[in-house]
Amino acid sequence: MKYCRLRAGVAEAKIAARNGLRLEGTLTPRTAKGARAPLFAKALFSSNGEKDLATVTLDLFGLQKEDCDPVANMVDEQSGIKSESVMISCSHTHGAPYTVPFPVGQMWRRSTSRKLEIRL
Repeated sequence: MKYCRLRAGVAEAKIAARNGLRLEGTLTPRTAKGARAPLFAKALFSSNGEKDLATVTLDLFGLQKEDCDPVANMVDEQSGIKSESVMISCSHTHGAPYTVPFPVGQMWRRSTSRKLEIRL
């Protein structure tokens, strides 16, 4: 068995929704009117010298696979970590705009997956 040094790194970036967008996860509609707490995108990189892994967490209600794929591809393009070695998870906050397949959130979902920058 070959022993390699473990390498690791972290990054975070604020992600924001503009005022007026409908918020996720309630039965009664509510819209964003500022932020009580910031929303973040965070990344953890680890490598044993043979395999690389990026774990990305987003302060969002959730994402569909078609929204995760562009993020994983962007990590691949910017860092060389293969997209199949990128794990994306969401905090499931109810204080973020719609990011699941409801017509209200479609535009924000698309713009978020395009604008999100993960710097490792």
